[in-house]
Amino acid sequence: MIRKLVTVLIFVPFIASAGSLVDLSFSNSIYMVESAQLRHAAELGDPDSQFRLAWQYSQQDASERMETIHYSPRHALRWYREAARQGHVASAYNLAVMYAQGRGTSADPIEAYAWLDYAADAGHKQSKNILPEFEKLLSKVQIEEGLARQSKIASARGFNPRARRFN
Repeated sequence: MIRKLVTVLIFVPFIASAGSLVDLSFSNSIYMVESAQLRHAAELGDPDSQFRLAWQYSQQDASERMETIHYSPRHALRWYREAARQGHVASAYNLAVMYAQGRGTSADPIEAYAWLDYAADAGHKQSKNILPEFEKLLSKVQIEEGLARQSKIASARGFNPRARRFN
């Protein structure tokens, strides 16, 4: 026991002076715990955690995301959709952008319009500003189909964006 204590005391100053090694492993441990907690909360259905996890997956620049989460538009799309279906309006807007750009899925302007309209109806300012310009890119048939999809999206979980306003 004493021998182990002496060994630890001898090496502690060396380890502490090798700060970058200690900081790196400590930093990675923190990121692992944070990302595990974030994933767990998202899997339990917390829309804010789902949004944060989706945002992490959507970041191409590694300096913008947790080290333990890798860039994956498909994962981002999944988590934005999960949060948006629960009324998380920023997720609905980001989902619209992903469908419009074809990130994580094939481009689908009708689905993009449906989610953009959903977010706009819920009071999302950027969506309200972009919607008229986006409508100019679509035919009347596409807009009608988008509105029909938006109606299904809104009623799927009993969420009525016109009754609940988010910013």
